[in-house]
Amino acid sequence: MYAPVAVLAATGAVLCFVADAVASTGDWDRVSVVRHQSRRAFIEMADRSDFRQWHEQNSQSVAEAMVLGMLPGSQLPDEAATLRMLLEIWRGDPWAPLASGSACVFGVEGTIVGDGRRWTGARFTTIEAGTPLPLPDSKPSYQALLLEPLLERWR
Repeated sequence: MYAPVAVLAATGAVLCFVADAVASTGDWDRVSVVRHQSRRAFIEMADRSDFRQWHEQNSQSVAEAMVLGMLPGSQLPDEAATLRMLLEIWRGDPWAPLASGSACVFGVEGTIVGDGRRWTGARFTTIEAGTPLPLPDSKPSYQALLLEPLLERWR
């Protein structure tokens, strides 16, 4: 798993969500969400030499990685349990949701690691397995991912 578990533990951060992408508008494989104690703790982790060393050693094992600083704008997502999760990320105004269901919108405050795109929002929507989702064509300002959760500890 592409996650600096030792660094996260040392900084008091918690790995709260990990999911495999089963379909996406881009070339996505996995999504992880980490809860940090504060913005300062997140920035301090990014500046730690052990985090930078870990990233340099492990980034070669993945084709691409993104690290986004996000804050939930509402309640945390419901746990998917036997369900799936739809993740939509966008730049600019929020896109109309692809699916109905319990959703949590996050504001994206910055991209720490990425491909140069700047995102402004993300939405996690719990959906039932088997729900047909007509994923739109890939766009530079919008991505949609159908996720199968492996770990959920949102709260």
